[in-house]
Amino acid sequence: CVGGAGASRTPELAARYATEYNIFRDPTTAKQKFDGVRAAAERQGRNPDSLKYSAAVQVFTGASDAEIDARLRAVGQDPATARERTELVVGSPQQVIDHIAAYQQI
Repeated sequence: CVGGAGASRTPELAARYATEYNIFRDPTTAKQKFDGVRAAAERQGRNPDSLKYSAAVQVFTGASDAEIDARLRAVGQDPATARERTELVVGSPQQVIDHIAAYQQI
């Protein structure tokens, strides 16, 4: 597995050596990075579908905003800024489901 968000070396390394490429980003950025690895694989004569593409997410959810904020604080995250960080999934259970479902589209 190769992971990372590098613009040039990471896609080439993943395309050449990896069986899986993993990224820790939001669905939009993940799609861009996956497309970069697919293009690198094609340039190297490798079938892009021979790689697995995966995304890791860190989830913070709860029954209320107060519960979510408490969970964020428990691991040193600032609730005021955590919801804006694209590598975190923060929200109600339904918001988390919707966010994760977006990965299926890529």
